[in-house]
Amino acid sequence: MSASNAPALRAIAQQLLALLESYEQEVGRMVTHWPDAKHYVEVNRQMNQIRDLGGALAGLHAAWAEVLIAHADLIRALLNAGDAVDAGQLAPERRRHALATQQLRARVQWLLPCEEDGAS
Repeated sequence: MSASNAPALRAIAQQLLALLESYEQEVGRMVTHWPDAKHYVEVNRQMNQIRDLGGALAGLHAAWAEVLIAHADLIRALLNAGDAVDAGQLAPERRRHALATQQLRARVQWLLPCEEDGAS
């Protein structure tokens, strides 16, 4: 990465970190209020933003794919549960989703110092 790109990429990484925080909170609300479509729509909107921001940063494709797969698995489990969502029933999908999101966040945080070093 060139030094001239570093500030823009750092800004994207910081936006992505903030968005991941918001996304995790909204996923929690979506599960709690399932099948409220408002939360489902917001989670998917944020997922699209995560995809867009993550695509601008090299080295995130595998971590992003894990979040996408975990997201799809969680949505599938919610749809299969219908209106009667049991938190225990969703525990494996919630754990996998949380882990995938944490790993993506860690990867983005790992990229930040590299970008800062490249900017000097």
